[in-house]
Amino acid sequence: MASGKRPTRKRGANAYDQALKLLGERWAAQLATFLYPGSRVEMALPGDLPIGERRADWLWRAHYRGETCVLHVEFQLRGKRDMARRMFVYASRIVERYALPPRGVLVYLVPTRPMVEPPFLMTHAGDDVMWYPFQVVKLWEVDPAPVLTEELAGLVPLVPLMRGAAVEQLPALAERVVSIPEVDALQRGDLLGVLATLGALRFPMADIWDLLRRDSMMSELIDELIEDSPFLRKIHDDAVQEGRQEGALEGARSIARGFVLARFPELSAEVAALDRVGTLARLQTLAEALAGAPDIEAARAALRGVE
Repeated sequence: MASGKRPTRKRGANAYDQALKLLGERWAAQLATFLYPGSRVEMALPGDLPIGERRADWLWRAHYRGETCVLHVEFQLRGKRDMARRMFVYASRIVERYALPPRGVLVYLVPTRPMVEPPFLMTHAGDDVMWYPFQVVKLWEVDPAPVLTEELAGLVPLVPLMRGAAVEQLPALAERVVSIPEVDALQRGDLLGVLATLGALRFPMADIWDLLRRDSMMSELIDELIEDSPFLRKIHDDAVQEGRQEGALEGARSIARGFVLARFPELSAEVAALDRVGTLARLQTLAEALAGAPDIEAARAALRGVE
C-alpha cells in the first residue's frame, strides 16, 4: 500500500480479546479441529479457575482419541518468559476444578520475544519433579490453505496472521466471511470486525478499511452490517477516529518541521525525530519550543529530547 506505515497496536488488548472471544463462542468446533486435530468439542467451560483470579482464554470440554478432556487454548500477543510455567499452573487448576486431563495449546498471534517451547519442566537434585507437555502454534508459520476451505470458513479472520498473508487479500477474505452460509447478519458483522481487528496486528488499519471500502458493494454491505453488529460498529468507528487523530498528528508534525527548516535548514536530518512523537499535545509543545529556540543548538537539543 502507498502509506507504507507500520500497523499500530495502540488499541489495547480489549479489542483483540473481544475479537477472539467472538471467534471462540461461534466457531469452537472449527477452532478445536484447527488447533488440536482429532479433538471434538462437547461444551464450553467457564474460564475462571480456582486459586487466584487468572482467567483462561478458552476452555472446552472435549473428546480426544475417544476420551474426555479439557481443551485449553491461550493466545499471546506479547512474549512472556514464564509462559510455560503459566501453562502448567493453568493445567493444575483445570484438574482441580474439572477433574479432567488438560490438553493445552499456546497460540502466538505475531512474532514476539521471548517465545517459550514445551514442555514445562522443573527439576530438583537431578530429578524431574514437575512436567507438563503442551502444544505451541505460531500463526505466521501456519499454512492458511485448510482455513480457506468450507469446513473451516469461520476461521478466515485468522488468515491475515498466517503464512504469506498480504494486505491486498483482505477484500477477498471479507467476501468469504460475508458469504458463509447459514450465518445471520450479526454473526457476519462480528466476523468482519474480527477480520479487521486481527488484520490490524499485521497491517495498518487505515489500509484495511481503505481496501474494504473501495468496492462499492462491499462498502454498502459494511454499512448494513454495522447496523446489526455493535462490535463491527465499534471497530469501524475506532478506525475512523484513529485516522482523524493521525491526520492531526501529521499536521502538527508538518508545522513543527516547518519551524525548524525555515530557521535552521542544517537540521534537515534531525527533524526525523518528530516522527517518533505520538501525541498531539507533545507535538504542539515541541513546535512552540522549536519556534522560540534562540539558536541552532537550542533547536537541536529540543529535537534530541524527543523520546
